[in-house]
Amino acid sequence: MVVKLSKFTKLVWALVISNLASIIYFGLVASPVYSSNASVMVRSGESAGSNMTALLSGATGNGTEFGGYVFQDFVKSWNEFERLRDRLKLAQNFRNGDLISRYGGLSTFFGEDDIDLWHYYQKSLTVDVDTKSGIVSLVVRGFDPEFVHRLADVLMRDAVTHLTEMNAERERQMMQAAQLRVGELMAQLHEQEKLLANQRSRSGIYEPADLYQSRLNLLNELTLRQTEITAQYNAVLKETPNSPAAMDLLSALSAIESKIAEEKRRTSQTSRESAAHDDLKARRDITVSLLTQASAAVHEAQLDAVSNGYFLNVISQPSRPQTAELPHRFRWIVGIFLISILAWGILR
Repeated sequence: MVVKLSKFTKLVWALVISNLASIIYFGLVASPVYSSNASVMVRSGESAGSNMTALLSGATGNGTEFGGYVFQDFVKSWNEFERLRDRLKLAQNFRNGDLISRYGGLSTFFGEDDIDLWHYYQKSLTVDVDTKSGIVSLVVRGFDPEFVHRLADVLMRDAVTHLTEMNAERERQMMQAAQLRVGELMAQLHEQEKLLANQRSRSGIYEPADLYQSRLNLLNELTLRQTEITAQYNAVLKETPNSPAAMDLLSALSAIESKIAEEKRRTSQTSRESAAHDDLKARRDITVSLLTQASAAVHEAQLDAVSNGYFLNVISQPSRPQTAELPHRFRWIVGIFLISILAWGILR
């Protein structure tokens, strides 16, 4: 004989069963969950001086929060999970809870692969970033107080190591291009100094420009002397055409013309040597100037790497929990009872 229950009876049974289930689970079955809390400030070097001003003024967006998000992404990353999986026996520790809340239980739909463990690990971490101050609050939850304390402590240490490696890599990348440019310019300078030395050795002149100027001055003097003698010769030739003085002036004029021709040849050669020398010297001087700028850029890149790096300051070390924080047994039982009463009042 089949007994047909009324709608009212069904609601009563639903009310009784739901509350009885909550009492049994939260009162007897649910595993205690412990929390380890820590606080850090992850700041960049460029925001160090302005951080207190931002705190006092209530301003946001000074860059301090970005370091907090770096910390947040790192502790929940797959790479950090892989480092800790075997080291801290994550699967074993996360299985210590009840059938519903533990890893491999109902909370992961009984899945036990690496992805399920990673997501469970992420859910066990709560990272809050204060965008005004850059302060990061870390909460690690688990079923064993020693485990959650150790996990929080390892995460803090690994975060410091990770930020140090990030800063070193940032400095290496920023300085690499500047140092490469310095190396190229030093090689160019060495080659240009070698060419300049060879040019001086070949010509036998250290500063052709000085010699070129001296030859020009001498050529000007010879030209003036030539003009004077020519004027004297023309005057003598007009007054006494066959005098010995005219022959002497003609001889002197011929000697000066030969000297001028020789100096013109030498001046032309010196001009070419001076131009080549000045070109090499100008190239060398430009390279020296560029090398000075590149060397300054290396120093500036190093300072920029430091000022743009992230630094972690511990505000409070991971706590060592003595009592369980979760679940809120009485709160859940009363909450489910009130919700069931409300639902019964609406549906009956």
